[in-house]
Amino acid sequence: MLKRRVFYSFNYETDRWRAATVRNIGVVEGNRPATDTSWEELTRQGAPAIRAWIVDQMRARSCTVVLVGTHTTGRPWVEYEIEKSWKDGMGVVGIRIHGLRNRDGHVAARGPNPFRIAVGAHEDLSRVVKCYDPPGRSSEERYEWIRDNLANAVEEAIAIRHQSNMSDIAEQVVSALQDTAYLSRDIDNLYQMLDFPNEHLACIKKINAYDAFDLTRAEELLHVALNADPKMLRLPEIHKTWSNVVDTIRNSEERPEDKLHMRAVVDELERILRDSLG
Repeated sequence: MLKRRVFYSFNYETDRWRAATVRNIGVVEGNRPATDTSWEELTRQGAPAIRAWIVDQMRARSCTVVLVGTHTTGRPWVEYEIEKSWKDGMGVVGIRIHGLRNRDGHVAARGPNPFRIAVGAHEDLSRVVKCYDPPGRSSEERYEWIRDNLANAVEEAIAIRHQSNMSDIAEQVVSALQDTAYLSRDIDNLYQMLDFPNEHLACIKKINAYDAFDLTRAEELLHVALNADPKMLRLPEIHKTWSNVVDTIRNSEERPEDKLHMRAVVDELERILRDSLG
């Protein structure tokens, strides 16, 4: 089986030695680490340079492995890497490394979970992303656990992200269907309250047949509005419903080539609504 290509995220100032020991395990292929000199140069260039380096290193990576030390949580660039990884559809997993010896032979205190942050639809990403604390009484035993389990942890993280992505898509579909249902209800209420003449019924049925608002549907609604009685549009309930419909059209996604035309249609609809109030 081919090695997974991963991005390693860690607090450079305090954990680069421990991170290097994990990277040297070699069960997965990591991104090219920044040397002391290159990292100092990046920090001198400022945030844009650091961000560009991260983006470049994350290309073609399937998972981000956050190596969690005592002071990892709350580090701005670690949080940026976690958020970007998740939003880009990458797997994300944490491996605690505080129990590994540093270059001076010292282990450190256990730090808080860095995934207790809001990302996308998740108010607390730690409920989805796993953060492993390698068991063992010594640095060597913890290192062996990481060596034996890192590849599987990466595979699991990728699977979790895929499952979460499918769940996010399902929620978006449900939300879109609900929005369409609410919009159809508002339009139906609007037509009934405006008491349209029979010649508009065919237009009404055609409008309701659409799954989403596009330029054609918006133009047909404009035609309906132009033929509506301003006195009826002035009634509070009708005015409110009409406003909801116009807001939905304005927030709908249209083809780039229709954008200016759609904006003109919406502006005209809002003008009619405004003028109806006198």
